[in-house]
Formats: sequence, C-alpha cells, structure tokens
Amino acid sequence: MEKIKVLITKQLSPSETEYIRTSLGDEFNLISPEEFSEEGILKHIEDVKILLGDNITKSMIEKSEAQLIQVPWAGVENLDFELLSNYDISVCNSHSNAL
Repeated sequence: MEKIKVLITKQLSPSETEYIRTSLGDEFNLISPEEFSEEGILKHIEDVKILLGDNITKSMIEKSEAQLIQVPWAGVENLDFELLSNYDISVCNSHSNAL
C-alpha cells in the first residue's frame, strides 16, 4: 500500500515535526521541505493528499491532490476561505498543549 503524502507548509520546530511524524504512523509519509517559500513547497507537492499548515496558496491546491488541509494549532484565521470555497477540500485544526 502506498503511503499517504502529508506536506508541511509552514516551518515547525524539530520537536513539533517529530511529534507529528511519530503520531501519524506508518501509513503516512510526512514531508518537510528544506525551504518554506511557495517555490520550496511546490517542489514536493506531487501526489500530496494532506497539506499541513496555514500557508496555503492557489498553486499548492491546484498542483496537489489535496483532500484535507490540517492546521496543527488553534485557529484557522490565516486561511483564505474565499479561495478554499472553490475546492472540495476539508479543513480542520487542532491544538495540543502537550508540546
């Protein structure tokens, strides 16, 4: 079975990235780009099903196979909901005080 690609779109701390990686389990391939500019993120966008973060652009949506945008903290106010309303992509957020 092919792993589900999850692409981080906003730089997280190494401990946050590792926490997410271990929490996801073996069914997922967590991708953390070297550079978090749009260009750096788009280098890894092919076949991505989940965008992780709130730095989401039209190009990221259109060049991925995104079915979910997961914001791994409280709040989604940085997302462009006018843009997202044009796509069939679920959006959710979470917050963990354990980090």
